[in-house]
Amino acid sequence: GCLGGLSAGLLAQTLDHWHWQPTAASKNFTFYDVLFVASAGLRLLAVVMLVPLLIEPGARSTRQTFRYVATALACVFIEPALPPLRQAARLVGLLVTARPAK
Repeated sequence: GCLGGLSAGLLAQTLDHWHWQPTAASKNFTFYDVLFVASAGLRLLAVVMLVPLLIEPGARSTRQTFRYVATALACVFIEPALPPLRQAARLVGLLVTARPAK
């Protein structure tokens, strides 16, 4: 954390007046762009190196995880709507049975 910020600051000060414009109509690249690309590259490298080392015996498949999340979301959004819908269904049922026969 701290060393990353210090090294980024040192690199930014070193490249303070650096810029590159490949063509006259293209973007002018500065040290901010260099810091962004370097940070993205180091993060991608860390992911590529560390993900193969992650082994979790109790891990579930993507399908099971998606099913779990979908069920949890359904409970959050659908369950509160069920009592009013049931009440409306009862009311409609009462209105249908209360109609006079022709």
